[in-house]
Amino acid sequence: MRPSRKWRRLLVVVMAIFAVVVIIDEYGQTESKVRATTSFAEIDKAAAGRASAGTHKSSNGDTKQDSMTDINVSKQDSQPAVEPTSDQTNQRYLFPIFPNKKGAGNNVQYQAFRNAAAFCLLSNRTLVLTPFFNLGGYVRDISKEEQNPFNETFDETNLKSLLPVTTVETFLRHCSGNLTVFNYIWRNMMRPVLRKSAMSSVSVAYRDVFNIELPDFDDTIRENKYEMTMNSNITCLCLLDYFPNRPAYDDKLADALGLVNAHLKKAQYIRHAVDSVTMRMCNGNSFLAFHWRNKSGEISSLRGESDRTEYVENAMMANELVPNITHLIVSQMNRYSMGCVYVAHPTWSSEIIDYLSSALPRHLIYDSSDIFRLLGNDGSDVWRDDYKLSLLEQEICLRADMFIGTSDSSWSVSVVTERNAMRKKSFYLTEIMPDAHSFIRGFRKFKT
Repeated sequence: MRPSRKWRRLLVVVMAIFAVVVIIDEYGQTESKVRATTSFAEIDKAAAGRASAGTHKSSNGDTKQDSMTDINVSKQDSQPAVEPTSDQTNQRYLFPIFPNKKGAGNNVQYQAFRNAAAFCLLSNRTLVLTPFFNLGGYVRDISKEEQNPFNETFDETNLKSLLPVTTVETFLRHCSGNLTVFNYIWRNMMRPVLRKSAMSSVSVAYRDVFNIELPDFDDTIRENKYEMTMNSNITCLCLLDYFPNRPAYDDKLADALGLVNAHLKKAQYIRHAVDSVTMRMCNGNSFLAFHWRNKSGEISSLRGESDRTEYVENAMMANELVPNITHLIVSQMNRYSMGCVYVAHPTWSSEIIDYLSSALPRHLIYDSSDIFRLLGNDGSDVWRDDYKLSLLEQEICLRADMFIGTSDSSWSVSVVTERNAMRKKSFYLTEIMPDAHSFIRGFRKFKT
C-alpha cells in the first residue's frame, strides 16, 4: 500500500531537515578545526614576528601505568639530547602549570613536570623550574602559602645535565604579558565546559601566586597532540596537562621520559637523610617497602567535614583481604630474604601496622613514626612538614630492594617510575593479588 501524498510530503520535509542538520554539523566541525588551526597559525606568526623584531628571539626549531611493564626504562648512561645554554634571551620556553582541582595531589604535579621535561627534550625548549604546591592531606588548592621551591623537591644539577632550564623569575621577566597556554588533553578526555571551568580556576590561582594573567580559555591552544605546538616558534609557552598520568604515549615520548626519569632526582637534603635512615634500618640488610593506601576515611580527613561524611572501604572486605595482604608481604620477604619492611602510609590510616605486627616482630616493621629515631642526631623539625616527609618516604621506597605499591595511587606510580629508571624490582599489589582491585576501589558512602 502506497503512502498518501500527505505522508510523502511529510517524509520529504523530515529528510530535508535531517540533511540540513548534517550539513550544519559538518560545517561546524570543519569551522571549528579551521578556527583552531587559524588561531594557532596566527599565534605562531605573531610570535615569529616578535622574534624578528627583537622582542623575543626564538631558537631554531593519568598513563596511569597499571603494570610496571607500561613504564619505559632508560639506561643511566644515555647522553643528553640537548646541550644546555646560559643564554636565556634566545630560548623558547615551556612553563608547566598545574590543574587546580580536587584530587590533583603532589605526585600528579611531579608527573606533569616529567611530561613537560620530556616535551622540552623533544623540541629543544628551555624548561622553567616551577615550584610545586603541597596538595596533600587536607590541602587541595594552589596558593602562595603552599608552594615549595623546585630545589626543595628535586635536584636541579642532575636535570641541567640533560636539558636547558631556567627560573620562573627569568621566564616572567622575558614573557610576562606575552603568554600562550597549551591546553593538552590526550584523546579529548574532558568535556569543553569542564575544561573551560578548570582553566578559569587555574587562572585565578596563578594570578594570586605569580601575579600573571593567563589567556582566557577561548584564546588557548587546544590540541590532543603535542608535536606541532611544541615545535612551533611560540616563545613563551605554558603547558596545562590535565591528566599527566595518561600522556599521548609514543616511542619518542617514551624514550624522552626514560631520560627524564633517569635524571630527575630528589633534592640532596632528602637523599642525605635517607642515607642515614637506610644505614640504620635492618642492620643494613635488604628490605622491602610497601605503600599502603586503602583510602579508609580519607575524604573526611582531607576535608575535615563537620558532618563526618566519609568514603570508606567495606568493613567485611577489609577484614577478609587485609590478612591476605599481610601474608603476601611476609611471604615475599621470606622468598627474597628481606630483613625488614618499611610501610609508607597516610597518618590517618595506620591499621596495616597492627595487622603486620601479628605476623612479624614489631622491630622488623618501620614507618614514618621511626624516622626521628633512625635519623638520630641528623633528625630535624623539617620532617614534621608532611610535604617533605612524603618525599623522604618516597626516597626510602626508591632505595628498597623490592617495592609493592598501590596501583590506584599516583604516589606509588611515581615511585615505580623512578625505580624502573634504575631497573629495580617493583610490583603493584593488584599484579600479585588480583582480588585487591575491588578492595582498593570498593568504597561506599555513608553518614555517621
